[in-house]
Amino acid sequence: MTTTHRVLVDDDGSFEPRRLTILDGDTVEWTFSGFRDAIVPVDVEDKAVAVRAFNPDDPNEFTGPLPRLISGIHCINQPREVTATSDDSLPAWVWDEPGFNVVYIRLNWQLVNPAPGVYDWSTLDPHMDAAVRSGKYFGTSIRAGVQETPEWLFDARLGDQKCKPIDFSGIKRTIGLPQDQNYQHWWFEVHRALADHVRSNNAWWQRLTAIRLSGANYHSAEAVLPATSGDDPKTADYDMIWEKAGYTPMGLYKFFAAQGDLFLEIFPGKDICYPLIQNGWPRANAEDPTNRIGGVDQTVEILQRGRERWGSSFVVQHLGLQALRSPPNTLPHSGSHPVTSTRGVKVGDGNPNQWALRSGFQGSPTAGQTVNRLHETKDGVEKALMNAFGNSDYVWVELYARDVKPSFDNDSGPIGSLGYTLEAWGDRFTEWRRERWNDELGDPFPMTHSHTFTKTEPGKQKFFYMHGNKEGRGVIVIE
Repeated sequence: MTTTHRVLVDDDGSFEPRRLTILDGDTVEWTFSGFRDAIVPVDVEDKAVAVRAFNPDDPNEFTGPLPRLISGIHCINQPREVTATSDDSLPAWVWDEPGFNVVYIRLNWQLVNPAPGVYDWSTLDPHMDAAVRSGKYFGTSIRAGVQETPEWLFDARLGDQKCKPIDFSGIKRTIGLPQDQNYQHWWFEVHRALADHVRSNNAWWQRLTAIRLSGANYHSAEAVLPATSGDDPKTADYDMIWEKAGYTPMGLYKFFAAQGDLFLEIFPGKDICYPLIQNGWPRANAEDPTNRIGGVDQTVEILQRGRERWGSSFVVQHLGLQALRSPPNTLPHSGSHPVTSTRGVKVGDGNPNQWALRSGFQGSPTAGQTVNRLHETKDGVEKALMNAFGNSDYVWVELYARDVKPSFDNDSGPIGSLGYTLEAWGDRFTEWRRERWNDELGDPFPMTHSHTFTKTEPGKQKFFYMHGNKEGRGVIVIE
């Protein structure tokens, strides 16, 4: 007969009882004092922290909880490099803002992968440590594009593994061709290295919530490549340039499919997020230049394939949420979930993107990221959140740090005339997240974590653990 043993986690990171003796097959359930608590195994008792790697294949890997689809308000750093030290791009105060549940960290490919097989995670580690200390979660992505793709990819010294450069108007830009097998090889390798690094510390792994599909980028982590119609005689025909390089829509679809499949393998239990730009793709089609498929059509196809291939692990995030217009242009049934109609929606009219709305209506989790410089508009943050909550099924909204700084300086008080704090707004999105996704994905902020222990070696075994971000040890002994 098996038994469930309960351990209470106190505010200071101590446990009651601190030592527990159980039998093989018993379950231990930790009850937390707050939703930011976590349990991670360590290797020693009453000594300095001994970091352990996360091993999903170990039946006695009890790091947790490992929730899915973290809702509420997320923070994004300013649109420039994240550095290893606190700066204006990702200031230290964001980890103290109670309204932020997740901080998104954008990484530069050429900085984290300066040479073939060489990786430098110094721009990431301090922020993962900050997530552990604060009890917040983090998401991340590696971005490619004209300023981020390593130049060594196109170096002839790579031999058969050299990537194909693309020449725009006589200027070589470090942009890779998505269907280039060598480009895919190096892109997938840097993500395997990222997964290995995050997994090397179980506390880091516990705090990772999502990884973004990327790699087909122009000058950010957004899903977009440089493209023009060629109608202006002074402008190069980018479609023809892409066709000369071998670009095809099918090649783009296969690139994202292979990338998403890899992410589910190397980041098990984490969400994969598509950073939606509506019309982001060249109309080129090297397979049949007489049939140039529109950029929006390619986006729609990617979204449909993602829903069918990855189900609820695939989150569609529109990167362009605007403030609610005045007078408001709202959807039918505004303020209720799910959004049941997209009739009359026009891109750019102040409503959330129609393709994100349709993805939500068809069963995908969806999210939003606000446009730049909301802080320059009176109550801009509040109006953007009103727009998202009333006119979409977004489970989270990502805000730039600088747009929230005035609220933080005011002791994280109300952000607008409605009187809601950022934290209160986050609770509203979490309420919808729980209503729609709890049955399938579980609660985003569980107050308990349990694990059933089984012996892997004969005889008595000890398992040491600690609160995810506080000192204090617990011990489980299996007789």
